[in-house]
Amino acid sequence: MDTPAQVNCSVLNCKYNQSRTCHAASLSVDAPAGAAQTSDGTICSTFIQG
Repeated sequence: MDTPAQVNCSVLNCKYNQSRTCHAASLSVDAPAGAAQTSDGTICSTFIQG
């Protein structure tokens, strides 16, 4: 079995953030404009305020 990737997260008020690491079972990252040129053009749709 592969070890899950560690996903760093700096969104301190996200329910899934534990010690700056994402602990969501799965992630959904979208580009609201349909395509992104940089990370600024993406959004983590997994975010839940917590």
